[in-house]
Amino acid sequence: MALSTLFVIHILAASFWIGGFYPLHDMAGSGNEAAVRTVERFGQAALVMVGLLVAAGVVILLILAEHPIAVLTHP
Repeated sequence: MALSTLFVIHILAASFWIGGFYPLHDMAGSGNEAAVRTVERFGQAALVMVGLLVAAGVVILLILAEHPIAVLTHP
């Protein structure tokens, strides 16, 4: 149960973060006040989402790998 919850958190966080790039790219050239506020809000939310993405990924690694350091040092 915990592993599937971690996978859902990991996938949703990645989807939010990557899915926001195209709309942000469209807004970047407009320079109006609403676009600036939206980009700032996305930046704040993206910090949380990337943190969740990394944290869930690390916990998944710790659950699935017997020796997490070996995953990083062996091909």
